[in-house]
Amino acid sequence: MKVILLNDKTISMELRTFGTGQNVIYASLTAFPKRILSCI
Repeated sequence: MKVILLNDKTISMELRTFGTGQNVIYASLTAFPKRILSCI
């Protein structure tokens, strides 16, 4: 039982870090064209 709970915690943590990583990538992708447009 404890092992299953531990696995669920690690899985949820991995999903959370993956989600934040995606958010960072999305933010950088949206910020990059804005920077180019502001330079022109």
